[in-house]
Amino acid sequence: MEAPTLLHAFWETTSSGVLCFNKDIRLQELPAGTIEGDPIVLKHFSKAKFADASGYYVDKDFVCFRLVCSKLSRKLKQLSGNFYVAGDFNRWSWQGTKPLSLTQDKSALELKMPLSHFCEVSHFKFVHESNLWINPFEGSPNRVQDNCGCVNFQLNLRRTGAHWVEFQCSHSHDLSRQPWLQLGNQSICMDTLPWTLQLYSDKPLGCWTEDDRTYFALFAPRVPKVEVHIFSKQANVGNVYPLQVDKEGVWSVDLPGNYSHCYYEFFVYNPEKTKVVDPYAKALVSPQGPGIIVPLTAYSGDFKTPRMRDLIILEGHVRDITGKSSFNDLSKFLRTDNYVTSLNCNALELLPINEYDALNGKDYHWGYMPAHYFAPSSSYAQSDCGSQVRDFKKLVEVCHAKGIAVILDVVYNHAGVFNSLQKIDKAYYFRSTGEVFSNFSGCGNDFRAEAPMAKRLILDSLSHFLDVYGVDGFRFDLAELLSVSVLEEIAQSLKAVKSDVILIAEPWSFRSHVALDLQGTDYACWNDGFRDFVLQYVRGQGNVDGLKYFIKGSTDFLCETAQQSINYTESHDDHCWIDRVTENANFNGENFTVKDRRRTHCMFSILYLSLGIPMIGAGQDFLKSKKGIRNTYNREDCNRLDYLRLEQFSGTHAYVKGLIELRRSAYGRLLKIGHPSAHYFKYFYAKNSSALTILYNADHSEGNRQILFAINPHETPMEWFLDNVSADTFVQIADTERLCLKGLNPPLASWSQEGMLTLPPLSCAIWVSRL
Repeated sequence: MEAPTLLHAFWETTSSGVLCFNKDIRLQELPAGTIEGDPIVLKHFSKAKFADASGYYVDKDFVCFRLVCSKLSRKLKQLSGNFYVAGDFNRWSWQGTKPLSLTQDKSALELKMPLSHFCEVSHFKFVHESNLWINPFEGSPNRVQDNCGCVNFQLNLRRTGAHWVEFQCSHSHDLSRQPWLQLGNQSICMDTLPWTLQLYSDKPLGCWTEDDRTYFALFAPRVPKVEVHIFSKQANVGNVYPLQVDKEGVWSVDLPGNYSHCYYEFFVYNPEKTKVVDPYAKALVSPQGPGIIVPLTAYSGDFKTPRMRDLIILEGHVRDITGKSSFNDLSKFLRTDNYVTSLNCNALELLPINEYDALNGKDYHWGYMPAHYFAPSSSYAQSDCGSQVRDFKKLVEVCHAKGIAVILDVVYNHAGVFNSLQKIDKAYYFRSTGEVFSNFSGCGNDFRAEAPMAKRLILDSLSHFLDVYGVDGFRFDLAELLSVSVLEEIAQSLKAVKSDVILIAEPWSFRSHVALDLQGTDYACWNDGFRDFVLQYVRGQGNVDGLKYFIKGSTDFLCETAQQSINYTESHDDHCWIDRVTENANFNGENFTVKDRRRTHCMFSILYLSLGIPMIGAGQDFLKSKKGIRNTYNREDCNRLDYLRLEQFSGTHAYVKGLIELRRSAYGRLLKIGHPSAHYFKYFYAKNSSALTILYNADHSEGNRQILFAINPHETPMEWFLDNVSADTFVQIADTERLCLKGLNPPLASWSQEGMLTLPPLSCAIWVSRL
C-alpha cells in the first residue's frame, strides 16, 4: 500500500497548524513528528472546516458540497432564489438538479450527492439560478485553472478532508525563523503565510511626530529583525535604531525629538540586510527613497463635491495639460483663463499622481506602475525636500476654487519595480503559485488586496488623500482584481470619512468583469460597451436597439441606475477617438476627413445626451491625435496637448462646450434621471435604418421640459414622421456644426408642419421645448 506523502504544512497560529497529504490517511499510519525538537500532537482536521475552504467534503457514501454564506458578495446575499452546483459530473448543467439547502445554523448552504456519481477527479462551481457563477474564493486549496482560463474547484476522491491533519506544539515558535517539520523520514519547511494572513493590527504605521517625539512602525511579521536609519539631507550617514516587534507583527520604536524634514529608511533582515522604503511614507526624494518626514495638516476647505448624477468628467495627465513638469505648473495654469476651466467640466480625473517607477525624476510616465501609495510623486515636485506635498495640496485648492472636483486614478491591482512590499514580504502582498506571480493585471504581479494588512494599506492611503489633500474621489484601475468584497469595504470605509466621495471602477481585468456585481453599490463603472458601440454606430454599423440601450444609461442590463455608467469614447488607453473613427489608414486621424469630423460631432451628441456620467479625454474636444500610436504610456511627445490644434479646431471645442452647457442647464435635469419611467422616452424610427429620433420626458414625469434628439449615422438623408409632436412647440438649439442654447439662427433642420423631419447624411439635431 502506497505510503502517504506530505505535500504541504502550514501554521495557523504560532503553536498549531495543518499537515496536507497526497491522499486520505489514518492517524495511526503516521510516524512521530517534531518541530525543532518539539513533539507534535496530531488529530484529524474538521471536515466542515475543510469544506469551508474547498467547497466539498466526503461523508461516507456521499459528497457534500458546502457554500459558506459569509463568503458571498453583498449582491449574491441579496438575491432571492436557489443556488446550485454544476461540474463535469452533470455536464455543467444545473437546470433540473436539486438546489443547495441552508444548514441548521444558517451559516452555509449544502447539498449531498451519491459518491457513485463522481470519478476520482472532478471539477465544479456554484451557480445561482439567475445564471450568476461563483468563482472559487481566493485561498481555496483546490482552486485550479483549466486550459481555457476558467477557474474551478477541484474535487478529488483521494482527498476528501481526511487528508488534512491538525498538529499542536507544546509551546509557541518564532515563525520568522521558518521552522522545519520532521515527520519520520520526511522533512519540510513550514509555510507561515496562512498564519500571517490572519494577523491584523490597527496600530499606527509609518512615521509621525507628536509632542517632540518621533515614531516609526512597520508591519513585517515574517522578518527576524528591523532597523530604521535616520539622516539629514546633507549627510547620508545618520543614526540607526532597532525596532521591537509585537504579537501582531508590527515593528516599532519611539524616539525622543522631532525629526521633521529628516530622511529615513528601514533595514529589514530577510534574511540578508535589505534597505526598504517605508510603505507608509508620506513623501520621498525619489521612488527608490529615502522617505522624508514631513509635517502634515488636515484639509480645511469647504468645497461641495458634485453629486454623482451631476458629474461631467475631463480625464487628464498633470504634464499633458500644461506641457510642464510639476503640480505647481498646473496650479498656475488653472488660475489663468485656460482650456480646462473654459470647457466647464466640473471634475478633473487625474492619471495616477502617486510615486511611480522612474529612474530619472523627470522621466515621463502615465504613473500606472505605482511605487508608493501615500506619497505624491516626487517627479512633480519643485525640489527634493517634499515640496510635492504642499504643491499637490495647492493644486486641489485651485481646482476647488474653480468649481472643479479632483478625482485620482489609483492603482492597487499591481505594483511597480520600486515598490518596497516585495522586499518586505512578497508572498503576503502579492498573489502567487509557488514562485510564480499571478498576472491578470498584465503587469506581472497581482496585489493580494484581500490580505488584512494589504487591505488596510489601501484603506489608509485612500483616507490619507481625503483627509490631508481634500480630493473628491477615486477611479480604481483594473478594479476587478481587488474583488467586489474589498471594493465594498473600501466604499464603506471612505463613506465614513467623506459621505459624498466619488467612487469609479474600471470593472475588468484579464480575468473577469464585475460591473454586474457592482450594481446597487456606490460605484460607477467605466462602460466599455458604450465606447465600442458608439464607434460602430456613427459609422452606420450599429442598430437602434443598441442606441436606445445606451441612451437609457445601460439600465436595462449593466447598471442598476444610470449614474453607475461612465459613458466615454476615449481615455488615456488605446487610440484617441479621432484615430479610431478616421477613414485614414493606420489609425492616424491627425489630418482627418470631413466625414470623420461629422461622425465625431454625432458621437459627442450621443455622449452628452445619454443618461449617465459623461467623460472625455483632455484634448478630445479639439480632435487630439496620437498619429496612430496606440500605447503611449511613456510618450510625452504624443500625449502633450497641442493648443494650436485647439485654435485650429475651435468649432468642435465650442460644440462640446455647448453640449456641456446643455447638461448644466435646467434642461440637463432630463439627462440625469437614475431610473427612467417606462414611457420616459418615445422613439421615432426611420424605415430600414438605424437612424433614430428620441423624445425625452415624453410622459412629463419630470415636469414640462422636453428634449428632442435626432441622429442619422448614414451617408444618405433620412426621414421620420413625428406623430403627436409639433414643431411649433420646440426650438432647435443644435445641428451637426452649431449649438446655441438660445436657439439656432437660422434653424436649418427640415421639420414640416405635417410632422415630417428630414436630416442630411452623417448629421444630428437637438431641440428643446418652448416654455
